[in-house]
Amino acid sequence: MFKAVSGKEKLSVQVAKELEKSILDKRFLPDQPIPSEARLCESFKVSRTVVREAIQQLKSQGIIHSIPGSGNYISRNDTSNLQRSLSLLASLNLDTPLYSEIIQLRELLEVDCIKTVCQTSNEDLVQTLESHVENMRTKFDSLEEFGRIDHAFHLSIIKASGNNLFYTILESLYHAFVEISMKVYDSQEMLETLCNEHAAITEAIKNQDADLASRLLLKHIHLSKVNI
Repeated sequence: MFKAVSGKEKLSVQVAKELEKSILDKRFLPDQPIPSEARLCESFKVSRTVVREAIQQLKSQGIIHSIPGSGNYISRNDTSNLQRSLSLLASLNLDTPLYSEIIQLRELLEVDCIKTVCQTSNEDLVQTLESHVENMRTKFDSLEEFGRIDHAFHLSIIKASGNNLFYTILESLYHAFVEISMKVYDSQEMLETLCNEHAAITEAIKNQDADLASRLLLKHIHLSKVNI
């Protein structure tokens, strides 16, 4: 089933890579059990410790999971691992050039989403966005709450676009965005400006003006970039 592993790289890493490759090649399918530890030891010509380390690596990546008393199974596709990884990436890089790149990613994805929602009339979305703006105006004394409502505004647009992958990616980044927001939103004047920008974006969406909505969105996000 598998070839013996050898070489300079740690054996458990090699075994983990081979198992992952076999999963990507669809030799094992979601919910299917992987071979027992004994069989893997025999196939790879390695110790049980090596196999257990390899399995633990794949578990930490969410590729396989254990069922007590039954064994190890291939996990189904799950965006939760992607969310955790991106959230950690953003949170650990708030003060590095990488964070600016993360904001660039946000610009690309959100512009695509806002163009999509402008293609059709969406009264429910407009009402939701208007409600967010009203709530933001009442939270000038709580920057954290203001930031959460701010980003709920953006997530509402992304969700309405119907692109679940974009939503997963951006939702995972917003915890870090709230943290940076509390550093950027440094005056009541700025908070008022942000509310007005959100209101203008909402009006453009209401009028299905994709070009204007996109320009306003990019200007709005740029404010965070220049203040990092």
